Amino acid sequence: MTSNTFSIVRPILSPLGRVKTSLTSIKSLCVYLSDVNLLVVSGEQFSPEITDFVLLIIDLRTGKQIRVKPAHTDLISQLRFHSSRNLLFTTSLDGHLRVWNHHLKCIDDFEFEGPVWAIELLQEQGFIVVGGEFEGLKVFEFAGSDDKSKAVIRQTKDIKTPSNRYCASLKFIKPHNFLAMGCREAEEVLIYDWNTKNIKHRLRREYCYEIVDYLEYFEPTDTLICAGSSMDSIYWNFSNPKGKSPKMCAFEESLSNVSSVLMNKFDKTFWVCQYNKFLNVMNIENGSLKKRHLLFDKRGDTLLFLTHNNILVVTESKHLQIHFFRITKGI
Repeated sequence: MTSNTFSIVRPILSPLGRVKTSLTSIKSLCVYLSDVNLLVVSGEQFSPEITDFVLLIIDLRTGKQIRVKPAHTDLISQLRFHSSRNLLFTTSLDGHLRVWNHHLKCIDDFEFEGPVWAIELLQEQGFIVVGGEFEGLKVFEFAGSDDKSKAVIRQTKDIKTPSNRYCASLKFIKPHNFLAMGCREAEEVLIYDWNTKNIKHRLRREYCYEIVDYLEYFEPTDTLICAGSSMDSIYWNFSNPKGKSPKMCAFEESLSNVSSVLMNKFDKTFWVCQYNKFLNVMNIENGSLKKRHLLFDKRGDTLLFLTHNNILVVTESKHLQIHFFRITKGI
């Protein structure tokens, strides 16, 4: 039986400041636009007449909010930044995929038959995969001008999925060239083999029927974490002998409502954000979990690590703030 205690390298977090936003609601999404040193956070602005679903832009050179950009007519479900193309992708429950250049000008717009829940960028392969409440996964590739500011995408052949399985989340597992799709039914994850163009594995815990709306893959441990707003989190280890199915592992303590997971690069433990809860720390190797390790004394729901300057970004939806910390190795 594994122990529920483990040694961690306690990092030192030095507060750098915080931004009080003008939003009336912050959602658990943020990305860093490296070429222009901007942070983009999704959220909402309410008024008696209308609710705008917007992108909030923060200049990291000054630490100030500089702009709010209307983006969609319903909840923004995902943000992704394509670093080599300097393009931002947003998906929404309004059924649209939109592409934005580094000036945050919308340069492409696609509408689907239902709400869009997930997007994944296969940057080396040059593909964009989109999923939601419609049949199959929609695959796009880049086309058009060599001018990155004018880049557009075009749809290619779809990926077929079981007719009763709609997509809630996507994650590319690069070492194996797999695409994982979290389903909106039956707590199942489909593993699509990008080489053979077939579904290779169907990962499921029996007698569970929750939505898998959060997937995160960590290459150093070859582990796919599966979580959701109401399911207990589990993880799948892919480092089994070739051809064998990934091994399912459960945490010793239940871990539900996960909104964000980040690896601590100093010791490869994991920092976990849960909606409306403090940060936890867990050790993926033996499944142990240390509750309420106070890296952050507020209630955060998104973690983002800026690797070039060791800055941790934590969004706090309760008080509509963005917090910034410098991370240094502890003892």
